[in-house]
Amino acid sequence: MRNSTRSISAIAALALMGACAVDEMEADDTLEAVDEGAIDPEEVGVLDEIAFDSELASLDREVAGDEEPLLCIRGPFGPGKVNWLWSVNGAEWRSEIENGSQWVGAERGEQSTDGIHRNGWGCTVLKIPDHCTADVSSNGSISSCCNAAASIRYGKVRWVDYTEIGAPRPPGC
Repeated sequence: MRNSTRSISAIAALALMGACAVDEMEADDTLEAVDEGAIDPEEVGVLDEIAFDSELASLDREVAGDEEPLLCIRGPFGPGKVNWLWSVNGAEWRSEIENGSQWVGAERGEQSTDGIHRNGWGCTVLKIPDHCTADVSSNGSISSCCNAAASIRYGKVRWVDYTEIGAPRPPGC
């Protein structure tokens, strides 16, 4: 009975944080980790896949088939982060330094950032809020993990004009 009470508490905590649209298998694994104390309920996030539509310059959240977004772990506090998952070309991809208002070439590994830009995106940048992490793959695919509770108030990773992140004009804009 005690385990079911803890599970109900964990489910209630996740629902309050806005992480309700998840696949039951992944949610069960996360809830078990919350029950065991391995995951702080305030660090539960929602995983999204993101694509850039150059014709519309718009955000396209892709979810394969009927799958729902998965849970991920991300704390509610910054800075925003980007993980470059390959030996990225820093002349093609760049990151805007967190609170620095300066574009720098992307480097393999993790960078603190307010947003990222790629040649061909024009004046559009991918805003990465302080409670989010974006993973960028060599094929250009981007997935993000944002803290569910903070996303309700501050939003998720999204396409914006470069001026919205307080950055100078990116190359090619």
